[in-house]
Amino acid sequence: MATLHEAQEDYIKHWKKNAEQHFKDGDYDWVASLVEKSGAKRILEIGCGVGYSTLALANRGIQALSIDPIPEAIDETSKLLESFRISVGILGDGTKPGMLLKQADVIEDYSSVSKYTQWIDLILICNPGGKLESDLTENELEMLHWGKYSDDQMKEETVPSLHKWAVIIAAARLAKENNKKLVIVDRGSIEELESVLDIIQISTGMRGIGRASREIKDAPEGGIQLDGRNAGQLFWGAGLYEPGI
Repeated sequence: MATLHEAQEDYIKHWKKNAEQHFKDGDYDWVASLVEKSGAKRILEIGCGVGYSTLALANRGIQALSIDPIPEAIDETSKLLESFRISVGILGDGTKPGMLLKQADVIEDYSSVSKYTQWIDLILICNPGGKLESDLTENELEMLHWGKYSDDQMKEETVPSLHKWAVIIAAARLAKENNKKLVIVDRGSIEELESVLDIIQISTGMRGIGRASREIKDAPEGGIQLDGRNAGQLFWGAGLYEPGI
Protein backbone atom coordinates (compact mmCIF):
# COMPACT_ATOMS: atom_id res chain seq x y z
CA MET A 1 0.00 0.00 0.00
CA ALA A 2 1.36 3.44 -0.97
CA THR A 3 2.39 5.82 1.80
CA LEU A 4 0.81 9.30 2.00
CA HIS A 5 4.06 10.81 0.70
CA GLU A 6 4.05 8.45 -2.31
CA ALA A 7 0.38 9.19 -2.99
CA GLN A 8 1.04 12.94 -2.87
CA GLU A 9 4.00 12.62 -5.24
CA ASP A 10 1.92 10.55 -7.65
CA TYR A 11 -0.93 13.07 -7.58
CA ILE A 12 1.45 15.96 -8.24
CA LYS A 13 3.09 14.08 -11.11
CA HIS A 14 -0.24 13.63 -12.91
CA TRP A 15 -1.73 17.02 -12.01
CA LYS A 16 1.41 18.69 -13.38
CA LYS A 17 0.36 17.67 -16.89
CA ASN A 18 -3.04 19.33 -16.43
CA ALA A 19 -1.44 22.47 -14.97
CA GLU A 20 1.05 22.78 -17.84
CA GLN A 21 -1.81 22.58 -20.33
CA HIS A 22 -3.90 25.15 -18.44
CA PHE A 23 -0.92 27.50 -18.40
CA LYS A 24 -0.22 27.10 -22.12
CA ASP A 25 -3.92 27.59 -22.92
CA GLY A 26 -4.03 30.83 -20.92
CA ASP A 27 -6.44 29.49 -18.30
CA TYR A 28 -4.28 30.56 -15.36
CA ASP A 29 -3.64 33.94 -16.97
CA TRP A 30 -7.43 34.32 -17.15
CA VAL A 31 -7.60 33.73 -13.39
CA ALA A 32 -4.78 36.23 -12.82
CA SER A 33 -6.60 38.78 -14.99
CA LEU A 34 -9.65 38.55 -12.71
CA VAL A 35 -7.44 39.25 -9.70
CA GLU A 36 -5.85 42.17 -11.55
CA LYS A 37 -9.26 43.62 -12.47
CA SER A 38 -10.24 43.54 -8.78
CA GLY A 39 -7.46 46.03 -8.10
CA ALA A 40 -5.59 43.69 -5.74
CA LYS A 41 -1.81 44.07 -5.66
CA ARG A 42 -0.93 41.53 -2.96
CA ILE A 43 -2.90 38.37 -2.39
CA LEU A 44 -3.08 35.18 -0.38
CA GLU A 45 -3.26 32.20 -2.72
CA ILE A 46 -4.73 29.14 -1.02
CA GLY A 47 -3.45 25.99 -2.71
CA CYS A 48 -0.61 26.80 -5.11
CA GLY A 49 -0.42 23.22 -6.41
CA VAL A 50 2.57 22.87 -8.75
CA GLY A 51 2.92 26.62 -9.20
CA TYR A 52 1.48 27.53 -12.58
CA SER A 53 -1.26 29.71 -11.11
CA THR A 54 1.38 31.45 -8.98
CA LEU A 55 3.52 31.97 -12.09
CA ALA A 56 0.58 33.55 -13.92
CA LEU A 57 0.05 35.94 -11.01
CA ALA A 58 3.74 36.90 -11.00
CA ASN A 59 3.64 37.53 -14.75
CA ARG A 60 0.97 40.19 -14.14
CA GLY A 61 2.95 41.85 -11.39
CA ILE A 62 0.75 40.54 -8.58
CA GLN A 63 2.62 39.71 -5.38
CA ALA A 64 1.42 36.57 -3.62
CA LEU A 65 1.85 34.62 -0.45
CA SER A 66 1.03 31.13 -1.73
CA ILE A 67 0.27 28.32 0.70
CA ASP A 68 -0.26 24.60 0.26
CA PRO A 69 -0.47 21.79 2.84
CA ILE A 70 1.61 19.43 0.67
CA PRO A 71 5.40 19.97 1.00
CA GLU A 72 5.99 18.50 -2.46
CA ALA A 73 3.71 21.21 -3.90
CA ILE A 74 5.75 23.97 -2.24
CA ASP A 75 8.93 22.44 -3.68
CA GLU A 76 7.45 22.24 -7.18
CA THR A 77 6.20 25.83 -7.03
CA SER A 78 9.56 27.10 -5.83
CA LYS A 79 11.42 25.28 -8.62
CA LEU A 80 9.00 26.52 -11.29
CA LEU A 81 9.20 30.18 -10.23
CA GLU A 82 12.97 30.08 -9.94
CA SER A 83 13.23 28.54 -13.43
CA PHE A 84 11.56 31.74 -14.70
CA ARG A 85 13.95 33.85 -12.59
CA ILE A 86 11.21 34.99 -10.24
CA SER A 87 12.42 35.82 -6.75
CA VAL A 88 11.04 33.31 -4.24
CA GLY A 89 11.26 33.11 -0.46
CA ILE A 90 9.92 30.81 2.22
CA LEU A 91 7.88 32.76 4.74
CA GLY A 92 9.85 33.28 7.92
CA ASP A 93 13.34 33.10 6.43
CA GLY A 94 13.86 36.89 6.65
CA THR A 95 13.80 37.65 2.93
CA LYS A 96 11.38 39.96 1.13
CA PRO A 97 11.14 38.52 -2.40
CA GLY A 98 8.47 39.01 -5.05
CA MET A 99 6.65 35.80 -4.15
CA LEU A 100 6.41 34.08 -0.77
CA LEU A 101 5.68 30.41 -0.13
CA LYS A 102 4.49 28.70 3.03
CA GLN A 103 3.56 25.11 3.77
CA ALA A 104 0.25 25.56 5.58
CA ASP A 105 -3.26 24.17 5.70
CA VAL A 106 -5.93 26.88 5.65
CA ILE A 107 -8.11 24.81 7.99
CA GLU A 108 -5.67 23.17 10.40
CA ASP A 109 -3.48 26.32 10.52
CA TYR A 110 -6.38 28.78 10.30
CA SER A 111 -5.26 31.07 13.14
CA SER A 112 -1.71 31.48 11.88
CA VAL A 113 -2.84 31.93 8.26
CA SER A 114 -5.31 34.60 9.41
CA LYS A 115 -2.39 36.69 10.70
CA TYR A 116 -1.01 36.97 7.16
CA THR A 117 -4.14 38.70 5.88
CA GLN A 118 -3.00 42.08 7.17
CA TRP A 119 -0.45 41.98 4.32
CA ILE A 120 -2.92 41.27 1.49
CA ASP A 121 -5.85 42.80 -0.43
CA LEU A 122 -7.58 39.64 -1.65
CA ILE A 123 -7.77 35.89 -1.13
CA LEU A 124 -7.66 33.53 -4.13
CA ILE A 125 -8.62 29.87 -4.13
CA CYS A 126 -8.39 28.13 -7.50
CA ASN A 127 -9.85 24.66 -8.10
CA PRO A 128 -9.65 23.22 -4.58
CA GLY A 129 -9.55 19.44 -4.47
CA GLY A 130 -10.25 16.80 -1.83
CA LYS A 131 -7.45 15.68 0.45
CA LEU A 132 -5.82 12.29 0.00
CA GLU A 133 -6.58 11.34 3.60
CA SER A 134 -9.97 9.73 4.05
CA ASP A 135 -11.25 11.10 7.36
CA LEU A 136 -12.60 14.53 8.17
CA THR A 137 -10.81 16.28 11.02
CA GLU A 138 -12.57 18.04 13.88
CA ASN A 139 -11.49 21.39 12.42
CA GLU A 140 -12.98 20.50 9.03
CA LEU A 141 -16.25 19.52 10.67
CA GLU A 142 -16.30 22.80 12.59
CA MET A 143 -15.67 24.72 9.36
CA LEU A 144 -18.52 22.91 7.60
CA HIS A 145 -20.88 23.71 10.45
CA TRP A 146 -19.81 27.38 10.29
CA GLY A 147 -20.79 27.25 6.62
CA LYS A 148 -24.30 26.13 7.61
CA TYR A 149 -23.76 22.48 6.69
CA SER A 150 -26.01 20.27 8.80
CA ASP A 151 -25.12 16.73 9.84
CA ASP A 152 -27.85 15.45 7.51
CA GLN A 153 -26.37 17.32 4.56
CA MET A 154 -22.94 15.88 5.33
CA LYS A 155 -24.32 12.37 5.14
CA GLU A 156 -25.47 13.05 1.58
CA GLU A 157 -22.02 14.02 0.25
CA THR A 158 -18.82 12.04 -0.28
CA VAL A 159 -15.87 12.63 2.01
CA PRO A 160 -13.72 14.12 -0.82
CA SER A 161 -16.53 16.60 -1.58
CA LEU A 162 -16.72 17.58 2.08
CA HIS A 163 -12.96 18.09 2.21
CA LYS A 164 -13.28 20.43 -0.76
CA TRP A 165 -16.22 22.33 0.74
CA ALA A 166 -14.40 22.74 4.03
CA VAL A 167 -11.48 24.41 2.22
CA ILE A 168 -13.79 26.70 0.24
CA ILE A 169 -15.69 27.69 3.38
CA ALA A 170 -12.42 28.30 5.25
CA ALA A 171 -11.30 30.68 2.49
CA ALA A 172 -14.62 32.54 2.64
CA ARG A 173 -14.52 32.71 6.44
CA LEU A 174 -10.96 34.05 6.32
CA ALA A 175 -12.05 36.75 3.87
CA LYS A 176 -15.14 37.69 5.85
CA GLU A 177 -13.46 37.84 9.27
CA ASN A 178 -10.56 39.91 7.93
CA ASN A 179 -12.63 42.14 5.61
CA LYS A 180 -10.92 41.02 2.39
CA LYS A 181 -12.20 40.38 -1.11
CA LEU A 182 -12.31 36.79 -2.32
CA VAL A 183 -12.00 35.10 -5.71
CA ILE A 184 -13.06 31.47 -5.95
CA VAL A 185 -12.51 29.40 -9.09
CA ASP A 186 -14.15 25.99 -9.43
CA ARG A 187 -14.82 23.59 -12.31
CA GLY A 188 -17.84 21.82 -13.71
CA SER A 189 -20.76 22.44 -16.04
CA ILE A 190 -22.19 25.96 -16.18
CA GLU A 191 -25.22 24.83 -14.15
CA GLU A 192 -23.03 23.25 -11.47
CA LEU A 193 -20.80 26.29 -11.26
CA GLU A 194 -23.75 28.64 -10.81
CA SER A 195 -25.00 26.38 -8.02
CA VAL A 196 -21.59 26.30 -6.31
CA LEU A 197 -21.23 30.09 -6.44
CA ASP A 198 -24.76 30.54 -5.07
CA ILE A 199 -24.12 28.13 -2.21
CA ILE A 200 -20.95 29.97 -1.21
CA GLN A 201 -22.86 33.23 -0.97
CA ILE A 202 -25.73 31.72 1.02
CA SER A 203 -23.68 29.57 3.39
CA THR A 204 -20.94 32.07 4.24
CA GLY A 205 -22.63 35.46 4.08
CA MET A 206 -20.19 36.74 1.46
CA ARG A 207 -21.69 39.08 -1.15
CA GLY A 208 -21.22 38.10 -4.79
CA ILE A 209 -20.12 41.10 -6.88
CA GLY A 210 -19.09 39.45 -10.15
CA ARG A 211 -18.94 36.16 -12.05
CA ALA A 212 -17.12 34.84 -15.11
CA SER A 213 -16.64 31.48 -16.82
CA ARG A 214 -14.18 29.93 -19.26
CA GLU A 215 -14.39 26.68 -21.22
CA ILE A 216 -11.37 24.42 -20.74
CA LYS A 217 -9.92 21.43 -22.56
CA ASP A 218 -10.18 17.83 -21.48
CA ALA A 219 -7.25 16.43 -19.50
CA PRO A 220 -4.11 15.62 -21.51
CA GLU A 221 -2.74 12.08 -21.76
CA GLY A 222 -1.27 11.14 -18.40
CA GLY A 223 -3.16 13.90 -16.61
CA ILE A 224 -6.02 13.73 -14.14
CA GLN A 225 -9.50 13.39 -15.61
CA LEU A 226 -11.84 16.01 -14.18
CA ASP A 227 -15.31 14.80 -13.22
CA GLY A 228 -15.28 12.20 -16.02
CA ARG A 229 -16.40 14.71 -18.65
CA ASN A 230 -15.49 14.93 -22.30
CA ALA A 231 -13.77 17.88 -23.97
CA GLY A 232 -16.04 20.84 -24.53
CA GLN A 233 -18.23 20.11 -21.51
CA LEU A 234 -16.07 21.44 -18.72
CA PHE A 235 -15.70 25.03 -17.54
CA TRP A 236 -13.91 27.06 -14.95
CA GLY A 237 -16.25 29.43 -13.18
CA ALA A 238 -15.05 32.31 -11.02
CA GLY A 239 -16.89 34.30 -8.39
CA LEU A 240 -15.72 37.59 -6.91
CA TYR A 241 -17.01 38.27 -3.41
CA GLU A 242 -16.75 40.85 -0.68
CA PRO A 243 -17.77 40.57 2.98
CA GLY A 244 -21.49 40.99 3.53
CA ILE A 245 -22.99 43.44 5.99
